[in-house]
Amino acid sequence: MRFRHLSRIKVRAMLLGIVPAAVVSLILGSYLFNAQYNSLDEAFTERGRAMAKEAAAISVFGLFIRDREILQSSLEPVLARADVIGLSVRDEKGDILFRFDAPGQDGQGERPFFADVLSRMPDEALSDYPEASEVPGGPSFTRLGYVALTLNSGGLKASQARLIATALGVLLLSLLFTGIMARLLSRQLTIPLTRLSQAVVRMKHGDYSVRIPEVSSGEIGSLEEGFNAMAVEIKNASDHLEEQVTQATSDLEQTMEALEIQNVELDLAHKRAIKANHAKTEFLASMSHEIRTPMNSVIGFSRLLARTEMGENQRELVETIQTSATCLLNVINDILDFSKLEYGKLETEKVPFLTAHCFEEPVTMLSSSAHDKGLELILLLYEDVPKQLLGDEGRIKQILVNIIGNAIKFTQRGEVVVRVMLEEETERFCTLRISVTDTGIGIPEHSLRSLFTSFQQASASTSRVYGGTGLGLSISKKLAETMHGSIRAESDEGSGSCFTITLRLDKAPDAPCDAPENTTGATRCMLLDNHHLSRLALRHRLEGFGFEVSDAAAHEWHRIGDPGGYDFAILGIGATELHEDFSPALDFISSDRSLPVLALASTSDYQELARIRTAHRIARATQKPGNGTALLREIHALFNQPSPDRPREADAPLPPDLEGVRILIADDHPVNLRLCQSLFAPTGAELTTVADGGQAMEQFTRHPHDLVLLDVHMPVLNGREVAARIRELDGDLRHTPVIALTADVMPEHRDEMIAAGIDEYLTKPVDEGALWQTIATLLGTTPPSGDDPPRLCTLVATPRESGGDSPPRSRDRDEAIRVAGGDRALAESLYREFSAGLEEEISKLQSLHQAGERLRLREQSHRLHGAAAVCGVPQLRRLVAELERNAEDGDGEWILRHLERIRDEARILRSLDP
Repeated sequence: MRFRHLSRIKVRAMLLGIVPAAVVSLILGSYLFNAQYNSLDEAFTERGRAMAKEAAAISVFGLFIRDREILQSSLEPVLARADVIGLSVRDEKGDILFRFDAPGQDGQGERPFFADVLSRMPDEALSDYPEASEVPGGPSFTRLGYVALTLNSGGLKASQARLIATALGVLLLSLLFTGIMARLLSRQLTIPLTRLSQAVVRMKHGDYSVRIPEVSSGEIGSLEEGFNAMAVEIKNASDHLEEQVTQATSDLEQTMEALEIQNVELDLAHKRAIKANHAKTEFLASMSHEIRTPMNSVIGFSRLLARTEMGENQRELVETIQTSATCLLNVINDILDFSKLEYGKLETEKVPFLTAHCFEEPVTMLSSSAHDKGLELILLLYEDVPKQLLGDEGRIKQILVNIIGNAIKFTQRGEVVVRVMLEEETERFCTLRISVTDTGIGIPEHSLRSLFTSFQQASASTSRVYGGTGLGLSISKKLAETMHGSIRAESDEGSGSCFTITLRLDKAPDAPCDAPENTTGATRCMLLDNHHLSRLALRHRLEGFGFEVSDAAAHEWHRIGDPGGYDFAILGIGATELHEDFSPALDFISSDRSLPVLALASTSDYQELARIRTAHRIARATQKPGNGTALLREIHALFNQPSPDRPREADAPLPPDLEGVRILIADDHPVNLRLCQSLFAPTGAELTTVADGGQAMEQFTRHPHDLVLLDVHMPVLNGREVAARIRELDGDLRHTPVIALTADVMPEHRDEMIAAGIDEYLTKPVDEGALWQTIATLLGTTPPSGDDPPRLCTLVATPRESGGDSPPRSRDRDEAIRVAGGDRALAESLYREFSAGLEEEISKLQSLHQAGERLRLREQSHRLHGAAAVCGVPQLRRLVAELERNAEDGDGEWILRHLERIRDEARILRSLDP
């Protein structure tokens, strides 16, 4: 910024004229000044030398005769000069013969000069003066002494000073002249350029009307003309551009208005799409309920009809009904799952599950389809796979059912092998690799790329021949990706296919597994099976139970050795071997009459299994592949021992004698009322059951009761309100015992119930012993004899669920029987009644959520929670309990997703119905 003014063209032009002239003047003046300065100095020096020589010449005679007066008189002309300030004459020996010093000298500005005093004499004359010495350089000169002359240099310095002043004056005058000339000449250049620069600045700021006068000549004149022409063009272009901008602005305003109208239309369309999507979701949910209910009935009753006596044509018609109904139900399932996956509303769970149960169940479920086609279906679960993992067991099963089902569908002969292997393991998670290999028709290479596309099959002929929607693989791929996994396919047309599923699952915390144990006392097993992989799978499963297994192919039975060293034998019969003769192998086994034999055949036909058992005189025969629990149950049956997968039911607590005791029971769910009626039936009590709090107060006011059992969440009046009114009616004269029976486990709600006047608070499902003990305490009666009764406490979960890490199952029949007091028929009856109304209950929950009635949603959830607690459905009970806890304050999207999970669990329960 300091030198910014130097960039101006006017200054540059001035400098261009002044600087070269100044430099030349300075160089030339310096040269002339130096020459003149040196010339003055040399002239002064020459004058001093001349005067010294003059004084020497004058002093020859006086010095020769050594007379001072003659010397002084001889030197008067020299001494008279103004600048002579000192003079001395010395002889050859240096003695001073004459000396003159001007007064008032301070020794400054003096310059001395010396000259020898020489005498030219003949050589013969010199002999008379032997003291004289010859002067070098010539025999004719004799040196007599020398003269020292001192001159004042002040005049010289004054002359030099005048010279300097003159030189500087001339230099300044020349520079001034040069500057004036440069100024005059540069104006002719800078003035036009300045006008041009100012015009450019004005044009830069938008003044396109600026023009400059064309007064210059030469290149500057051309520049002025060019600038004016350029300004005209820019002005025209600017005017044209402004017109275009004005037109574009007008067009843009019209476009913006059109866009605004389109945005409004798009917003309305978006709202209509959301509404339509919501209507579609509601439609799918409604159609799921409306179609599934009759379809399940069609399938169920057709199965029952198929078991009756009928003609061949009738049986063929029934089988056609079953096949068509099953296909239609599968299509509905695929469409519903695909819809949820497309809109991201399907979420997976992360709960503990048993890996063996997870992979055995789909294989067992699809074994019938494989057997109908004469295929061998084999599950190889490798030993290093963890026994328990965290994940969504239901969705993993769904993937397996889709992949294995496809493998069976497209395989006409041979085998389908499912392998479950551990690919990677860390402290927190493990990666499972599940491969499903078949010997079917294979997939063309060009079809593999689109294999996992929705509604896509390998070819149109495939769809016509084998059927299906083309959604199974797409759904499986999306489910696997939702669980951070993947699916890939490899195939050679005509040689079969291999689908590989990779799932990354978290490890479950260490917890005791509910695995069945071998309690037969048998340790050694003989295994005969012609199919190598089937034999290998059975061997691994048996060794997992602790058996020592020796195996061989059935036709190589002789390689086993003495049968007397084994406790039992297993004979594997493949799908193509059902009618083959195994007499040699069986004769070998029966050589030891005490050796029981279990046949595992690739058939689901019970008549065929009975035929095999009879034809081969075998103790027991069952289908393969089966799950490990079923296999161990059959082994126990060989030794006439109870099944290990169903523990012996503990003796139910004895009901108390309540003859003549009037009991009022209020619950808004008929399943719970029926259970209470069944539990109290053996006690002899007089029961009054009502469905809401209003009816409870009406009955209590009309007839006094000895004991009241209340559900907490009921319509009209809830449990707290009923208890408070009972306490008001009791007053100080009596105290009616009141027990709360509820599925609500929140501590604050329990405190509110106790504050309202509740005597005891029991959580559903109610432990029968705790109930009898509580009643005995409140009524002052003696509890029934037996083991120590359970202490009074809030039972938050069933024993199976409180185990910690073991996964809750969809159906727990043992728990249902325990809650029903050991009455199996009552437990099944309660479950059927509960299952029949489950879909309606879920629909009510969805309607309340859509209406935004959060409080009623919580009450309805509590009602369903209480019913689920007594029917042995722990997984559904857990889901409903979560909904109850979050119904009032939970996020709407979470509630909607949770309702879908509840509906999915209800679908699983329906699929488990016999």
